[in-house]
Amino acid sequence: MLFAREAPILKSRQTLAWLALLFALLVMPAAWASGDLFSFTAEADDEYFQLQLIGREDPGMIMLEWSSSPGSDALPAKSYTIKMDRPRKTLTVRYKNPGDLSAPPSFTLKVKDGKGTLEADGRKLSGVADWGPF
Repeated sequence: MLFAREAPILKSRQTLAWLALLFALLVMPAAWASGDLFSFTAEADDEYFQLQLIGREDPGMIMLEWSSSPGSDALPAKSYTIKMDRPRKTLTVRYKNPGDLSAPPSFTLKVKDGKGTLEADGRKLSGVADWGPF
């Protein structure tokens, strides 16, 4: 008889435990997910450029989408430098193409506040920056 009386309590505790676990699983992926730290977009005529810094903390890793380059690229870490000052909202990215024709062309991106300029192959593209939060 002792077990018969405790069974509803035990079942109730198990239900609460399962509900707590389910709630935690629903909430945690958002906390664990890496995200966008910064975004810059520029468009002119038939040219499109978007650079995102992604990760968990500044400066993050570069993801690039550029009409001058085949597809979206994660640039190799040793091919670029990033100087970022989030409180002053300044960013400079310098990428040097290592001679790979399938990689994006070399470029320099300079951003101050919400505006920036991309320079590549003697061309300049102006665009807008989004410092987040995302």
